[in-house]
Amino acid sequence: MQYNLFSGVKTLLENMRRNNIFISVDSLTYNNVSTFMVFKGQPDDLKNDLYYNMYIEFYRKNSIDNSIGPFKVNSNGFSIDELNDINIIIKKFFNVSKYANGSFSLSDFLKFINKNMSLTVVTPKNEAEKRLVSKSYSSDIDDEDKIYCFAIKKNREGYKRTEENTMKARILAPIIYKFLTSGGTKNSEDYSFCFSDKEIAQEEVIETFQKNMKKI
Repeated sequence: MQYNLFSGVKTLLENMRRNNIFISVDSLTYNNVSTFMVFKGQPDDLKNDLYYNMYIEFYRKNSIDNSIGPFKVNSNGFSIDELNDINIIIKKFFNVSKYANGSFSLSDFLKFINKNMSLTVVTPKNEAEKRLVSKSYSSDIDDEDKIYCFAIKKNREGYKRTEENTMKARILAPIIYKFLTSGGTKNSEDYSFCFSDKEIAQEEVIETFQKNMKKI
């Protein structure tokens, strides 16, 4: 085993924890295949770096429904128990049979990623990247295209906002998220963020929420 082969993962995870954002949408072109490279970190503060505390996924930019992963990784690389399967999957996805530079190895592949990845969180900039975040934090496939927060709703008594809903709002609706969790209402965890595929200004959502609260 080559230790610290994927050292960028540790640095990125530390940055995620400092920013309290645990998904990063990066880009990678390998063997002429252009992809979105998504890192998803674990919030738990695992001191032992032998834990697999990050997941990585790849999505074809020309069709994000064409993807592989998630694969669990740490600074030493992929899970040893999954190396054979991962090797086959990655070679097929990146058309490695046509690889121009000779033989392929996962070690060299990880070194290439480590050299080209961002060591700080990359937030989504366009609809395609936002959809990847939504896919990652949506349990229902019908919600994957819903990337715009259009309302804040009170949960049923006894129900709290899910961690997935929190993470999705923190990235896709930062203005609304900050408003709600920084004093927009008492017991903000009793409220959830509603998403749609129709864009609406975040300020308008806040204004509507405030008007409705005055009526209570």
